[in-house]
Amino acid sequence: MAQIPSTMRALAIPTYGKPSSYGVATIPTPQITQPDEVLIKVHAASVNPIDIKVAEGALKFAHKYKFPLVLGHDASGTIVAVGSAVDSLKVGDQVFTRVPGHDSGTIAEYCLSTVSATALKPESLSFVDAASIPLVGLTVLQVIRRAEAEIGGLKGKTAYVPAGLSGTGNVAVQLLKNVFGVKKVITTLSTGKIERSKELFKEGEGEVVYIDYTKENVSSAIGAGTVDFMFDTMAGAIDSLPLIRKGGSIVSISKTPSGEELKKKFASAPWIPVVVLNLVDQVNKWRASRYGVNYSYLWMNSDAKGLDELGQWVVEGKLQPLVGRTAKLEDLEAVKSGYNEVYQAKGGVGKSYTPFRSSTTSQPQPTNSFETLMNTAPAIKSTMSKSLTHAKIVARRSAARGHANHGWLDSHHTFSFASYHDPRFERFGSLRVLNEDRVAARNGFPTHPHRDAEIFSYILSGELTHRDSTIQKGKEVKEGDDFYRMKRGDVQFTTGGTGIAHSENNESDKPVHFLQIWALPWARGLTPRYHTKTFDEAKKREAFVPILSPLAAGKGASAEDEAAAVPALPGTIPIHADFVMAAGIISVGKKFEWTVGGESDAKAVVKSRSDRKVYIHVPMTNDGKSKIRLDSREDSILAEGDGAFVTGVQAGDVLSFESIGEVEAEVIVLDSD
Repeated sequence: MAQIPSTMRALAIPTYGKPSSYGVATIPTPQITQPDEVLIKVHAASVNPIDIKVAEGALKFAHKYKFPLVLGHDASGTIVAVGSAVDSLKVGDQVFTRVPGHDSGTIAEYCLSTVSATALKPESLSFVDAASIPLVGLTVLQVIRRAEAEIGGLKGKTAYVPAGLSGTGNVAVQLLKNVFGVKKVITTLSTGKIERSKELFKEGEGEVVYIDYTKENVSSAIGAGTVDFMFDTMAGAIDSLPLIRKGGSIVSISKTPSGEELKKKFASAPWIPVVVLNLVDQVNKWRASRYGVNYSYLWMNSDAKGLDELGQWVVEGKLQPLVGRTAKLEDLEAVKSGYNEVYQAKGGVGKSYTPFRSSTTSQPQPTNSFETLMNTAPAIKSTMSKSLTHAKIVARRSAARGHANHGWLDSHHTFSFASYHDPRFERFGSLRVLNEDRVAARNGFPTHPHRDAEIFSYILSGELTHRDSTIQKGKEVKEGDDFYRMKRGDVQFTTGGTGIAHSENNESDKPVHFLQIWALPWARGLTPRYHTKTFDEAKKREAFVPILSPLAAGKGASAEDEAAAVPALPGTIPIHADFVMAAGIISVGKKFEWTVGGESDAKAVVKSRSDRKVYIHVPMTNDGKSKIRLDSREDSILAEGDGAFVTGVQAGDVLSFESIGEVEAEVIVLDSD
């Protein structure tokens, strides 16, 4: 485990102020002082309105904050230390959390949380997406669970969620229909957001009814007494009472909390606000009771079990996180811009709610009330993602590669190969060859030998038949490692060793497009061997899928170990090199992350931890419409056919990839010693 530094960089304010006054400072790294605490190395942290309100002093009447004050409450990262009573989490675990303490900020290199507020991050969930979940996800889950208890379950019922693309709104719609079995979810949106919502909410069983509040009267469109449960995200609870069936429920996160709720969160809250808030809450409950409706306000609590559930629903495809803009911690102007977006969306504290009405509109407008600022995330959620400032990234543009078109074979060479030679591009770590090939129908590479090289083909489209020299065409019995018709998603691997001969032919009527990659093995004279494996396309759209990893037995493995062929990463093909390959397909606007060395505890995967060499390649699969941004750097944008040399990194560093083109981007990672 890397040594924990005594100081760290953080978004830490010396006194109360607005986003324009924020700054990044070097402060002491927090230390574990309680037995239930965990120290997390932060990879991503998200911004919510509560952060801005705390920063400008809106809650100083209820709590005496300590300065310098680190902002942020949601985070994802890797545990680097645990308290004496923590047994369910360990150092090296990748986690996400909603920190429960008022003085524990997350927009920093490290943060403190507790075991009861921290959950393991699903492997397929990126750090950025994970950091976007805790506040909004837990808020929605706890609201829905309360409503379930009040009305005896939600299955088959009708729910009303205003502002379906807000931070809490979109999560509520997804969970209600995809998890809790609601028959109908009614939501309100402006004209321009309806089509986007239909795309987001298309999965699942329940029906979603979209009301354009700029064109329709919302109350008339819904109808009196038709709603079983209203999730009040816009402080419209009282105005919406006629819409709720007798015995129904309204749970609000956007009106004022009761005084008792305030005291639960802030033990030192003065008595006058407590009394006033209790009075207001009682009035709201009384007005709801006149309609036979249960009204309550909910203040979210940190909960690891809830995070576990939310993470599982993301993995199952029942919940899709929405992340808007991102910014590197070191890019202070971008950070302040993101905070300012949230600040302007929510206004100030303590002002009364005044509903807006017109002849065609009865959509509650955003409120400036206390709870909106405390507990509701905006539609655009900013995520501060740490970049690798120590990494050097040099692009290798597609047009600069070697290129040979032989008619039957159209090949682009990243490194010197065949007639293409450039002394600057001989190898990169163990990576020796990266060719992007297209072979015409009924053509290919006849039987040819290989020796002392690790050679693998990654199929992008079409079909390529691999056949060992000992197998005669037409005499094949069944497909296996010696003979295989490779299609999209397949990888064929060859250890040349002391010598092997095979052919690779396109025996179909259509072209085949594939990557041919060679790596230099850690020893000469190895026993020749083939491996063939198919990798799930759906999983590649969730996160980077490891394809190759080092033979677990390492250099000098016995004959038994070679025959067992156990890889360091389960589910991968073993390679005789300190080398990891992965592939991912990133949807537009989404981010993936790659942990250098294969995983955060990279000792289990690679031997060489320092000075790793990572090559990134974007195959030419989508007619030039794909594009990615590497490590959030504007000077590291890669188009199809482009690649990038990443140096100065070590095992455990996290490299981010963002898809910014017109269509999804396929990305290959080649991580070498």
